[in-house]
Amino acid sequence: MNQSTESIQRTPSIQHYWQLALPIGAYLDALMTFEPKADDPFLAYYDINKHRVKRLRKTIQPAEMSAFDFKNTRYWLVISEFWCGDAAQITPVIESITNASEGALETRVVFRDEHPELIDTFLTNGSRSVPKIIQLNDQFEVLGSWGPRPKAAQDLVIQLKSNPETAGNYSEWLHKWYADDHQKSIQKELFAFLASSF
Repeated sequence: MNQSTESIQRTPSIQHYWQLALPIGAYLDALMTFEPKADDPFLAYYDINKHRVKRLRKTIQPAEMSAFDFKNTRYWLVISEFWCGDAAQITPVIESITNASEGALETRVVFRDEHPELIDTFLTNGSRSVPKIIQLNDQFEVLGSWGPRPKAAQDLVIQLKSNPETAGNYSEWLHKWYADDHQKSIQKELFAFLASSF
């Protein structure tokens, strides 16, 4: 799901966002200990996301990186939020790929709601959907973006939201899709996304 990066290329502060961001592992660790306020509008989502992340971090098989010839380090700047269900399904996969690269891929996460100007450069059909990965080279030039979910899942969401009978509970169908897919589509697309930078 690449899109134009012309406007972010004109922004001199992409490294500024990188400096503010958390390493992917630290981001997931922070989610596990996060205590929301009682009036948080996303209160209902945190516990289920913690459960998803905990389970996936235990069960995801290490990624196979031998097909990649890293002549230069690649960087993934991920835009995300703790309350996002898609992020809970996808960020553990991102962590697995990052760890398997043995330092050839570095990944950090920046919070969407703290930096709306950044996500506004990478909208999905006009929406601030996350997670969103911004792929950077070792000069911190933007090579492309991916997200907020695999194409099959995105197509499913569009279909479900267009039907009044399923629009209200589309997330239930979406997370069933994630469970049935076992993160295979995420890994396949993220490998292709990484390969596109070489």
